[in-house]
Amino acid sequence: MGASKSGTKVALFIWITANNSAGPLGSIMIMQQLKYIVALALFAAAGTASANFVNGGFETGNLAPWFQDRDLSAGEDWNVTNTDARSGSFSATNTGNKEIRQNLAAVLTDDILEISFWAKHIGASTALFVDLFYSDGGDTGFIVDVAEAEGWKQIDVTGNLVSGKNLVGFSVFGNSAGCDSDCMRTFLDDAIIRTDVSVPEPTTLLLLGLGSAGLGFARRRLH
Repeated sequence: MGASKSGTKVALFIWITANNSAGPLGSIMIMQQLKYIVALALFAAAGTASANFVNGGFETGNLAPWFQDRDLSAGEDWNVTNTDARSGSFSATNTGNKEIRQNLAAVLTDDILEISFWAKHIGASTALFVDLFYSDGGDTGFIVDVAEAEGWKQIDVTGNLVSGKNLVGFSVFGNSAGCDSDCMRTFLDDAIIRTDVSVPEPTTLLLLGLGSAGLGFARRRLH
């Protein structure tokens, strides 16, 4: 976000400089400035990108593109609530052994720096089942612990990824704990995936385009 804001300012600088300098000397100075700025922009373009969950914090006020999949008990289906949230205004919640899932564009597990989420339990049980799905049809399922006394707890499951595979889905199950009502409520919020795939931000691409245009403009003024 910081790179986008600074990129906009530099793009404006390029435009103003290229249109207000006059004469051969001024044009030469423009070219030198623009070469330096475009070089900086290329350096800034390389950074940590995100193959992130869509609506990972449920701030749209609805589940999509999350969806409830396997339903293994009675209880309340997964839905979005504003009664409790780790951040923002909303989170997802349910009661019972029901799965909330999001399918993903395939991302190589070796490129994933972090896959995590925040969860909260209300009830005696601490078990929370997580499932990671791969493009070859396989999956990795495991249990994590979230005790009621811990409140909101971040769960990092990066270490559970299988190397060399493509991740295509992620899910979490609520917990029935032998009851059908609020005696075992689960909350989910702020699910993220971070990767080390480097791509330019959109504003950086705009900056590079303006920089190239400015260089062409300066060259024309030299002739």
